[in-house]
Amino acid sequence: MCPAYKRYFVPNSIVFLTMATAGRRPLFDDAVMVASALEILKQVKNIHPFMMKAYVVMPDHIHLLIHTQDGRFDRIIHLFKRNVSFEFHKRGICEGAIWQNRFYDRVIRDDEDLRNHMDYIHFNPVHHNHTSRPADYPFSSFHHYAARGWYPPDWGSMVPDNIKNMNLS
Repeated sequence: MCPAYKRYFVPNSIVFLTMATAGRRPLFDDAVMVASALEILKQVKNIHPFMMKAYVVMPDHIHLLIHTQDGRFDRIIHLFKRNVSFEFHKRGICEGAIWQNRFYDRVIRDDEDLRNHMDYIHFNPVHHNHTSRPADYPFSSFHHYAARGWYPPDWGSMVPDNIKNMNLS
């Protein structure tokens, strides 16, 4: 029997989201697949408006930090996962399930929580040994923030203190 999951929809909230591929297959291990997924996310944004705060597309999962006016991030994720599945099946990229059935969400509580989750997202490629520093990983919003001076270019070569106790799985 499936456990009951309670989602909290808070208007005008920022939400941290994680979606994993079925069987943790590395479907996003090349730039074409990542570009396709990000384009689909832009299309979803036109239907269910949100503001992208941060993202990272890893080979087998995606982390997003989004701001929604109505708080209904479930509609965004449902449409995104459905459209990615449709597109990947149409192109013959893979058969069967693309995504795990569920996704993880957490409503951000304050500025410190926001910063911690943003750092978590940007450090994720280092944690999973895809690169030695976030600046070298192309599928992330890290570059956007580094260009604006929020992060020094060499940030994240070691685990930042503020995320050491977070579950980095």
